[in-house]
Amino acid sequence: AGGKTITTPIVEVKNLNSFRAVSGAIEHELAEQPGRWRADGRVMGPGAKTTRGWDDDRGVTFTQREKADAHDYRYFPDPDIPTLEIDDAWRDEVEAGLPELPLARLHRWHDSLGLDPSDGMTLIEERPDAELFDEAVNEAVEHGLPRERAGKAVANIVLQHMARLANERGVSLAEVGLSAGQIASIARLREDNRIQASNAGKLVEKLADPDYAGRDAAAVAEYEGWLIVRDEGAMAGWIDEVIAENEKIVEQIKGGKQQAVGRLIGEVMKKSGGSADAKAVREMLLERIE
Repeated sequence: AGGKTITTPIVEVKNLNSFRAVSGAIEHELAEQPGRWRADGRVMGPGAKTTRGWDDDRGVTFTQREKADAHDYRYFPDPDIPTLEIDDAWRDEVEAGLPELPLARLHRWHDSLGLDPSDGMTLIEERPDAELFDEAVNEAVEHGLPRERAGKAVANIVLQHMARLANERGVSLAEVGLSAGQIASIARLREDNRIQASNAGKLVEKLADPDYAGRDAAAVAEYEGWLIVRDEGAMAGWIDEVIAENEKIVEQIKGGKQQAVGRLIGEVMKKSGGSADAKAVREMLLERIE
């Protein structure tokens, strides 16, 4: 500004143990740093170079110590410590022993599962969430799903149904309470078109109850009547009732208003508790009306 160099605060934040903490610290400093800088007269005065800690409970940073300038440290080699030379072989050996890093995991998900980057970013925020997702995908593959289909099916269950519960309860995805096996089982039910999306959500909520820990997802869905019904006799009964109760809509459909079929399908789904095969219901409705 006007040929004058203006320096801004330099802050290092400690105690960041999760992506959520990193995000919170960044947002807090974005809001607070300008005020501290202006209060200091826009110069690098006391407190402008600091180490701050992160308070996870309060969602704020706090001063731990002020930093000195580099020349104040008076760096010099320690005569008692030999020079450490790191060769490529040693570095590669150490790197091979490291756990998979978040960026590498994101690339793997994209390359092997075709996972959308935005979905991957949600799943990678907390390590337990990412590990649960990987375990569920592996379980779904063992259940017979091709890996890419397994990845997308599991992601749908986790990001649509489990994420809603996690947000409502203020917990992470891994803390919702479903096991990898239960998630994989629900994903397989959806891929096999054995359960509607709405009932899959109900099943997730049921299995998140501690009383249902370890219970077989398919068995619970069957007990609750959430599996799709393909019994033509049962569907015919529901359809006949709906046709008899909605004569005006039936006449509209006969008159060419095909979009009205959706209303009748909805009524049949209500009578079936969401368990009827919607595609088969549509076909049977049109056959009867025509």
